[in-house]
Amino acid sequence: MNAAAKPKTLNFPERDPRVVVGEYITANNQRILARMTIGTYEMSVAQQENAGDSAAAAKSAIAALAKERGQVVEVEKSREFIAVVSTQGEGRRTTVWITTPLEPTQSGHLCWARIREDGAERRIGIAWKLANEFSMDDVLAVVDKAEKAIRAVPEGEPYVLSGNPPPRFAKKKAADAPVAEAATAEAPAAEG
Repeated sequence: MNAAAKPKTLNFPERDPRVVVGEYITANNQRILARMTIGTYEMSVAQQENAGDSAAAAKSAIAALAKERGQVVEVEKSREFIAVVSTQGEGRRTTVWITTPLEPTQSGHLCWARIREDGAERRIGIAWKLANEFSMDDVLAVVDKAEKAIRAVPEGEPYVLSGNPPPRFAKKKAADAPVAEAATAEAPAAEG
């Protein structure tokens, strides 16, 4: 079976939508995003300290965001995650998950952010970051990245997570765009 027939599913905290690998996600990032976390019962003292700081940062960041937008903050108790914090209002829900570390010997853990707008069409934005500890600014940056990634996702369809294209690809697309626009502008003139 080829890779195009079966997309690789990532270990996103919720199953709706299912999150799959898109373009510009490196093999190393694919491995990180597909791995399971170890759970709070296996964390060392140092990992627990970093986790507590990250959880406090997530709560502060979402509380500040909710206050700015006039929304309500919800903090969920979870045995699977270090923190699950969300804000809801005006048909929009922003949720942040801080996972436990990926291995007992490492401190790196993931911050996932999802923005979901329910309306005529369901719009979702998802972003992530790996770090040993998250500050309030880190969490807000992940939420901002999720807002920039928001797009319509039909019910039952997976969300395709894309990375940042390397600069050489961005330059190539920018150079190709004027050539394509010039070709379409000349085509109607040639017909007449």
